[in-house]
Amino acid sequence: MFKRCITVYICVFAIFCGICARLAYIVTSPRYTAALTHNTISVEISQNRGTIFDCNGEKLTNSEYTYTALVTPYDINNADIAGYLNDFQKERLREGYPVAVTVDTSFDSENFSVVRTYDRYSSIASHIIGYTDSEGNGVCGIESGYNDILKGDTISAAFYKDGNGSILQGIEPEITNNEPEKGVMLTIDKDIQEIIEQIAEQELSAGAVVVIENQSGKIRGMCSVPAFSQKSIESSLDDEDSPFLNRALCSYSPGSVFKIVTAAAALESDVEFTSAYYMCALMSANSEAQQKVSESDDLSDAEKNGEAEIDY
Repeated sequence: MFKRCITVYICVFAIFCGICARLAYIVTSPRYTAALTHNTISVEISQNRGTIFDCNGEKLTNSEYTYTALVTPYDINNADIAGYLNDFQKERLREGYPVAVTVDTSFDSENFSVVRTYDRYSSIASHIIGYTDSEGNGVCGIESGYNDILKGDTISAAFYKDGNGSILQGIEPEITNNEPEKGVMLTIDKDIQEIIEQIAEQELSAGAVVVIENQSGKIRGMCSVPAFSQKSIESSLDDEDSPFLNRALCSYSPGSVFKIVTAAAALESDVEFTSAYYMCALMSANSEAQQKVSESDDLSDAEKNGEAEIDY
C-alpha cells in the first residue's frame, strides 16, 4: 500500500511539473508575446530621457514630478476627471480608446491608475541644457550634444482588451520604461548657477555671466539673459530680445569693456603711463592711412616716419 501511494505521488508530481513546463513555454514563446501584444492597446505617457546632473550629483533635469491619470472609455462621465479632459481626449474616449491625462498633485481618486513620471525641465540653466523636439530628440545644448546617451524609450501604458476589442475592466494597465537608465554629469554647480541667474535677471537686460574655477578652469556657472522657458518654446520664437541666443558662447562684441584687458596687459609689462608714448604702426598696417600721413602738411618728416612723437 505504501509503495502504491509513493508511485501515485510521483506520477502526480511528474504531471504537475509537465504542466508547469508547458505553461512556462507558452508564456515565453514568441507566439504568446505576439498574441499578447495584439490583445493590448498602448497609450504613450511621456518620453523617458536620461538625467543631467551638476558636479555634485544634484539633478538639473528630472528634478520634479508630473502625474498622469490613465482614463478608459468607461470613465468618460466620471466627475473626478471631467475637468482635466480636453476635446480631443473626450473624442478618443467616445471612440473606445484609453487616454493619458495630466493631472495635478491634488488629484486623488481610487477609480484611476495614476502614473508618476519626471517633469523634464525646471527653470534653471535653459541655455546650457537646451530642449528637445516633439520626437524627443535634442535640439540644442547638452540635450543635442549628448542626445545618443540621454535618449530613452517611450513610457507607455498597455491596456488589455477582450475578443471584441473592448478594454477589460478590473485589470491594471502595464507600465513600461518608467525609469531613465543613463545620465550626464556637468561641471556646473547648481547652487552657483541659481545665484548668478538671479543676479543676472535683476541687473541685466541683455548679457551673460560666467563663473570659472581658477585652479581647474572648470565652468561652475553660466547664464545668458534673457532666458527662455523649455516648457513654452513657442512663446520665445518672435521675441525681439533673442532669448535663444546664448550670449555666453556666441559671438558678442565686448565694446569698450575690452580696454580693461589692454590696460591690464600694459600694467603687466611695467609701462609708465606718465612718460611713455606709443606710435601706431601705420606704415605696415594700413596703406591708405600711410598715404594720408605722407601727404599731410601738418606733420614733419620725422613724425611721418614715426621717429618723433605727435602732439594731438
